[in-house]
Amino acid sequence: MSDQAETLKATKPTLTIINMVLLAQSHNPSILTPDWFKDHCNIQEKVENFLCTPELSVLKTEELQIVCDNNRFQILPTKQSAITRTVDIVKRYVSTLSHIPLTALGFNFTWNAPKSCDIAIEVNKRHLPGQLNSMELSYGAIIYGKSEDWKMKLAVETGDANEQVFNFNFHFDLKDKTDKLGEFIESFQSQLISSEKIVTSIFLS
Repeated sequence: MSDQAETLKATKPTLTIINMVLLAQSHNPSILTPDWFKDHCNIQEKVENFLCTPELSVLKTEELQIVCDNNRFQILPTKQSAITRTVDIVKRYVSTLSHIPLTALGFNFTWNAPKSCDIAIEVNKRHLPGQLNSMELSYGAIIYGKSEDWKMKLAVETGDANEQVFNFNFHFDLKDKTDKLGEFIESFQSQLISSEKIVTSIFLS
């Protein structure tokens, strides 16, 4: 079980993965030291692990982990208390490094729930290769959603025999929308709540 799975325990369903990602073509990992994060992102707590090279920077504290390479800045809160801080840290990061041409923003949430319902998928086994027909099969689903500002992908997978896994990705294309970046970042918690409501409605159906 991952650190996130161990520290973000909740009532059913359970949040096991949560992160925010900024995509760009020119992040600069080499400057992202603990002192830089302390001065510019208000990360004051003790650093448990740190790596900084021209290609990769990794910072880990008790509450969160940040991983950055040239194309991707990712922050993973590992405790419930750090979820709110995630928004503030990312806003400070993009404000300080406003010259970086960002291309996309993403939120990723994974929920695990007991398999109390079946998602109906019609599969004609006559159309399956023989190798599949000889196996015990289980099915999932992919749901796409789109709004004016973002796209959602929900992949529902079967975990173990008594569990379903709900993987959410909310994607914000920042082309011609960088003026709304702050608003998009601030929607992190509302999208998290939305994902939980979706899972709960399926779980209780």
